[in-house]
Amino acid sequence: MRVVFSGGEGVMAYSGVFVFGDSLVDAGNALKLAEFYGDLTFSDLPDGAPSASRGYFQGRFSNGYTFADLLANKEIGTVTAPVFPYGYEDPWLDIPIAPWAGDPSGNNLNFAYGGAQIKQGSEVVSDLDTQTDAFRDAVDGDADVNALHMVTVGGNDIRSIVPTTGTIFSKTAAYARIESRADILLHELSQLVTMDGVKHILITGMADVGLVERYDLNKDNVFGPDTDLNNDGVIEAGEATRSAAATDYSRYLDHLIRTEVIPGLEALGATVSYVPLMDYVDETTGQAVTGALTANLNTIALLNGIRPDELGETPGEQLRENLLLYDNLLFFDGLHPNAQANALLGSFMHAQLNGAPWVETMPLLAADVDYRSVATIASAGEIDGLVIATAAGSSYTFQMLGVSSLTPYLLAQLGLSALPTGPILGDPRLNLLSSSGASVAADDDSGAGFDATLTFNVTAAGTYTLQAAAVGGLTGSYALTVRVDGAAVSSGNLYAVNNASALVIEGAGWAGIDTVSASVSYALAAGSAIEVLQTGNAKGKGAINLTGNDFAQQLIGNNGANVLDGKGGADDYRGGGGNDRFVLGGDGVDRILDYVNGDVVDLSALVKVGAGTNVAAGGFVRVTTTGKIQVDADGGGNGWATVATINGTGSVAIRYLSGGTTSTASLGRVTETSPAGTFALAGMIAGSGLSGPGFPAGPEAADTDAVTLARSATSATTVMIADTTLASASDAQMPPLASSTQTLPLSAGAALTSAVSRPQVSDAGRSAEPLDAGTALSAAAPAAAMQLAPSIAIPAGIFADAGMEGRMVQNIAEVGRVLLDALSNGPGPGTVEALLDALPARADGAVPTIPAAVAEAWATASAIVPMHAGFGLGMLGEHYDATALA
Repeated sequence: MRVVFSGGEGVMAYSGVFVFGDSLVDAGNALKLAEFYGDLTFSDLPDGAPSASRGYFQGRFSNGYTFADLLANKEIGTVTAPVFPYGYEDPWLDIPIAPWAGDPSGNNLNFAYGGAQIKQGSEVVSDLDTQTDAFRDAVDGDADVNALHMVTVGGNDIRSIVPTTGTIFSKTAAYARIESRADILLHELSQLVTMDGVKHILITGMADVGLVERYDLNKDNVFGPDTDLNNDGVIEAGEATRSAAATDYSRYLDHLIRTEVIPGLEALGATVSYVPLMDYVDETTGQAVTGALTANLNTIALLNGIRPDELGETPGEQLRENLLLYDNLLFFDGLHPNAQANALLGSFMHAQLNGAPWVETMPLLAADVDYRSVATIASAGEIDGLVIATAAGSSYTFQMLGVSSLTPYLLAQLGLSALPTGPILGDPRLNLLSSSGASVAADDDSGAGFDATLTFNVTAAGTYTLQAAAVGGLTGSYALTVRVDGAAVSSGNLYAVNNASALVIEGAGWAGIDTVSASVSYALAAGSAIEVLQTGNAKGKGAINLTGNDFAQQLIGNNGANVLDGKGGADDYRGGGGNDRFVLGGDGVDRILDYVNGDVVDLSALVKVGAGTNVAAGGFVRVTTTGKIQVDADGGGNGWATVATINGTGSVAIRYLSGGTTSTASLGRVTETSPAGTFALAGMIAGSGLSGPGFPAGPEAADTDAVTLARSATSATTVMIADTTLASASDAQMPPLASSTQTLPLSAGAALTSAVSRPQVSDAGRSAEPLDAGTALSAAAPAAAMQLAPSIAIPAGIFADAGMEGRMVQNIAEVGRVLLDALSNGPGPGTVEALLDALPARADGAVPTIPAAVAEAWATASAIVPMHAGFGLGMLGEHYDATALA
């Protein structure tokens, strides 16, 4: 007997696979039989007909291929095929139902029937004797000596001894029946060896029939005790008794297969491989041997998000203790393995049959995966290709996941949606090709079950092609994941791309500036955190188009007519020479840095108007003298949103959709008319630490060009606010101000002044169009200011020295009064100056003035801590120093 879990035996190349047995390996014979008789109910067929309407797959008693199918596909490249009606005799007339049928052809014939026993009982399907007779007739008594003959039978014999209801056999009678069935099994298989020349036999041991859900009659996930089921005063065998008896008898038949059937066949010269399905103790060594079901249970549990210890903690009893709670992990219909379990069992059998180590590598989860996708092998022999641009010094781990591991739980963990309708691929295969087409790495079964996984270390940057395919003729959907380690993660990299379909994998937050240099039109994949996307030759004149993704990128064209589309993020566009088209429409404020006459700004995704509409006069699009490209999607010019900034001073060619057709208009630059001063002042107040309910609804408050004051969460028990937040609808924000733990480069007064004088563009630090100091504020300013909360709080968490708080709090009321007084005097050219003048002078008599070096102060402030660090109003009293303005 050949029982191998690891070792050095060579792989056996079988020329065929022939299958005998019951529903565990039936490829469709029972279904074809039921369909043949049409109206017959087959109520005595233990498992019914496995029709597609009940969720069964192509006549199998499962929702996918059986382990026999997958093993055959691995060995000979195809699944097994049912032979019905060949060899089937009518149970009532005892004659062949299809005497005209010719011998079945092929090296993958499957003679198994669902419901079959070693010796036929009341069922109408072919038993082992009838199956082996049909095989003998099919091969004319001359079996292929290089083929594998697989036998899985006996479970229904045990179930006939221990039915779910009624009388069960005594142990003595049961053992006698089992010994008789073992003798028949040896006799039938011996004839295959002696009469037909069969050489190679694979026998799967008995499954633990006592574990099946069908003994749990009331479906309470517990095998109940003995009870008076019929209320006739007679205690009958309960669920637990029946389950225990079925387990005992399964073990006994399994014991006889190992100790009598297999040695008897080997004595006849057959090479017999045995794969245990249930655990047992070796009769010779006394060592415990793990069966295929137990060996795979932890893997199945983990792939379904269940801790293995939830299935049971007693060694050797994990399958029994809590399995009824999770029977769907193993069984499709309460009796037969589901598609995943079949794949894992098939993988176990394949490794054992070929003497290979059986090692399961669990799939990587989302946190360890840098790329993922779902695809389908739609036809036999199809090969999917993924071109990957790699970085030198990096390691790439590829996993192709199929039915062995793809549970709903794992898909959710990977952040993938449900797979396409249809089967899941049973046996994936990976092959990695160099740019020359040579295979540099390949894998078949290094993942969980039949899944594939391989790791490749890149020594020199280049482009590789990952081929994803199926073993044999299988089809189905699969998931592909990639993990990247090494230089690609720890440093900036240059990826030279000459294939439009090449994938560049760069994770967000990885070190360095990463650049893709493309010699063809190229679009970045989603999730690829590339900072620079450029053409391979800046002086080239070929029309190369570049498309970014949701991250912010620099897009750099060449001297040809490029189309640059940044997609999401705040992107920078440099078209280079040629007539370029800059496509806008993402969620960031982009920058066009080298617009020249002949270029076009494409707003087709944002501006869609009726035919003949003048987009400028209608208030849909404008380009300001300060270089802002603004869109009002509804028209009217009262809801401008800045989508980009643009260099230069001349007119700009704008592309948009007019009546569904692309149109282009040349727009001159116009002066902004929005009341930005009001909201710049609001930004000044919010950035200084004031909290309040925000401005009342109205035209000014709705202006998307300006800063709006977000509500701050205040505490009823402390003078410190939890946070202060500025929400910028488009282009005017507070400058980033320093926290008290850092050296302030300018006084609080200068910060206030610069906030009003130079409102910031939303992409921090890129550009700012000045508003002259003292810009007239709108009439709404005093009313808006009066909406501020009368109590002013200090932003939380910004003071390193708690002792400063008391002194700061003392200044709060006075500073708030000054701000309100300055505003209540009404808008005018001196409002800002009035605000500063109204602040009390320090003890040294210094009085603040608006500095001549505001621009320099602004540049310094923009480089400091982001504004969410906050700036306490109390700090005006601590840091108000006129000398800082000199």
